[in-house]
Amino acid sequence: MKFLLSIVFFISVFDSFEQKKIYQWRPPDAVFSIREDVNLGDTVYLYVVDRSIKPKKIVTNTDFKEIKSFIESSVARSFPKSNFLILDSTYNNATHRLIRISIVSYHAGFGTEISTGIGSVGGSLSTMVFPSGKWNALTSLNCETIDNGTKESKELTSIVSKDNLWGHSTSRRALEESYNSAMNQLLMFIELSFSN
Repeated sequence: MKFLLSIVFFISVFDSFEQKKIYQWRPPDAVFSIREDVNLGDTVYLYVVDRSIKPKKIVTNTDFKEIKSFIESSVARSFPKSNFLILDSTYNNATHRLIRISIVSYHAGFGTEISTGIGSVGGSLSTMVFPSGKWNALTSLNCETIDNGTKESKELTSIVSKDNLWGHSTSRRALEESYNSAMNQLLMFIELSFSN
C-alpha cells in the first residue's frame, strides 16, 4: 500500500510540474520619450530579429511579427527627425547607420519556470536568479549599432518580480513593466551610440 501511495504521490507531483507554462503577452501600447532634438542621420537601417528559445509549453496572445512591429514603431516614434528603413534581413554596409536588435527573451513565468525560456545571443547566456513564489517577467534585448564602421553593442535586460495576487493578470503587468524598462534602456543606448 505504501508503494502504491508513493507512486500516486510521485505521479501527482510530476503532473503538476508538467502543467507549468511560460506566458507571453502582447507588448503594451506605451509611448516612450520623444527625442525631438536628436537626429540619428539621414537614413538609419533598422533590423529586428528573434533569438529567443521557444519553450514547449507557452501560452501566448502574440507572435514575433507583432513584437517586432512594436519595437520598430517605438524606435521610429522616439526619433522623429530620423528616417528609418526597416530591413527583413541583415544589412552590413559599414558606410551606413544600422541598428540591429535581437530579442533574446520576452516572457513571464511563475517561480523559477521562467529560466526555461532564456535565449542566447552570440553563444553567451546570462546567469540570473529568479525568486520562487512570485511572477517573474524577463525582457532581454541585444542591440548593436553601426555608425560609419564603428560598432557598439549592449545587452539590455529588465526583470520584474511580483507577488501572485491576481494570477495571470499579475504576469501580464510584470511583463509590461519589464518590456517598458528594457525599451527605455534600448532607446537611451541608441541615442548615446549615435551622439558620440
